[in-house]
Amino acid sequence: MSSVKDEITGQTLANQIMLEKASHSGSFLLVEGSSDASMFANFSDKKQCSIVVCIGWKNLFESISILSELQQTQILGYCDRDYSDIVGYSEYNGSIVFTDENDIETQIICSEALGKVLEEFGHTDRIAAEIDRENTSPSELVLQWSQATGALRLLSAQNRWKLKFKDMKYKFVDTNSPEFCIVQTVRYVVGRSVRDELPDLAAIETAVRSCIRNNGSRNLANGHDCVVVLGRAFRRRFGSTNRFNTDVGREDLAKILRIAYEFAFFQKTRGYREIKRWESVTGYSILRTT
Repeated sequence: MSSVKDEITGQTLANQIMLEKASHSGSFLLVEGSSDASMFANFSDKKQCSIVVCIGWKNLFESISILSELQQTQILGYCDRDYSDIVGYSEYNGSIVFTDENDIETQIICSEALGKVLEEFGHTDRIAAEIDRENTSPSELVLQWSQATGALRLLSAQNRWKLKFKDMKYKFVDTNSPEFCIVQTVRYVVGRSVRDELPDLAAIETAVRSCIRNNGSRNLANGHDCVVVLGRAFRRRFGSTNRFNTDVGREDLAKILRIAYEFAFFQKTRGYREIKRWESVTGYSILRTT
């Protein structure tokens, strides 16, 4: 039995937008999910911009392609980059703006929003000790601790391994450490995936280590993984709370991060500049002015 989500396609979204044009003369911003829509609800000009949730990047890309062929210039997509510059997804000629980082969660963690969340839920002395010991920033620590899964995600995309990451329980990490172990990560993910035509575990582990050496942690980071790592770090490294170390807790933490992400922080991104350039070229407005 199909769900409403299954019935949403790029074509149905394009049809919806064409119908809405009868009553809306402004711009349309297409985003992947409801959390992205919530963020842009605070950043956008509500009178001029209609936000459309596409339920995934494939629907967003398809809808953009259909509407571009119909020469609908008031349509812009905002989409997670998801290794696109490394894997080599096709360009969309200015009709899609990608996140600065691999996804919006990682972009938020790399912004000042993380400092606000750490100040609220962390312990100043523990955070300072981690910074002094590792000689780097809290955001970089989160990226480094999560890079094993990020490398495996990138390798899966590059090699078409079709590894299964969705609905991971993250039980392959020591409860006392926020860092993802390469060996445990590979065994867990491969163990829940179809193993036909996959290299053996040792070869995959070697590939992950090489991928980490050849790509910076910022290029490998995935937002879901980073939120898990941050939740674990709040237990011992950054604080003493276990409230973010469950599925529900991680969902709460992701929401808290989004709330902490101010428009002023977004204005510092390349994505913001790309949207403003699109506004200048097309004459349509998406973002609020203050």
